[in-house]
Amino acid sequence: MIPKPYFNIVRNINDGTKKANRFLQQSDEARLQKRALNVLIDDLNELFLFIEPSSSNVNIFSHRCYDIHLRACVQVESALRLIFNKNGVIPQVDSIIGYSDLEGVMKLSEYDLRYMTLPLHNFKPFESFANPTRNDRSPKWYKEHNKVKHNRTRYFHLATLENAIHSVGALYAIIDAQYAIGYLHSDGNERSLAPRRDGIYLLEAIPTWLAAEKYYNFDWDALVVSGDPFASASIPVIP
Repeated sequence: MIPKPYFNIVRNINDGTKKANRFLQQSDEARLQKRALNVLIDDLNELFLFIEPSSSNVNIFSHRCYDIHLRACVQVESALRLIFNKNGVIPQVDSIIGYSDLEGVMKLSEYDLRYMTLPLHNFKPFESFANPTRNDRSPKWYKEHNKVKHNRTRYFHLATLENAIHSVGALYAIIDAQYAIGYLHSDGNERSLAPRRDGIYLLEAIPTWLAAEKYYNFDWDALVVSGDPFASASIPVIP
């Protein structure tokens, strides 16, 4: 088992990791990410007043959809880059392909979202990170954001309601993967620590870890006193 927690990398939950997660949740980075997510969720709910979030409407595109889609993708990029920075690692490539190397230490592809109040299918925002071909690891919602960003005239039809919903869901998942922030899990496990505010997303599945990959139930108070409570994770390149 791992004797100290890694920076911004959640695994199993026990008494020691609960305290470590709460410590990280108080950081400026965590607060900024939570506020950004809350604003995006509020904007999604406002959008739903004008576009009914149903399977027949997911391909509707608009400037408002793209505004949400763009901002969510920027926030996801920032969060992924932060995990590298906190662990003292420089991504091989400063792009979504480079950030996909986090799959090895975070198993982001296993995060599965259910939409609580929307008649839409479950969605794994980072499923493509597990693709065996490195150049195919960019998620669909991210690739389509890039296309619209670089050629609005040709690709504006990709600024869809679905991509807006999926990209905000990706931010929801990556925040939980860093901080176990308390978003509701469908199995009712101990990561459900905070009240609901969004009414959109539910974490249907989170990564599973072998015993050797889990955090030891360390004494967090003793680690804090030591002045060096976190370990830096190795993030190897996945070819």
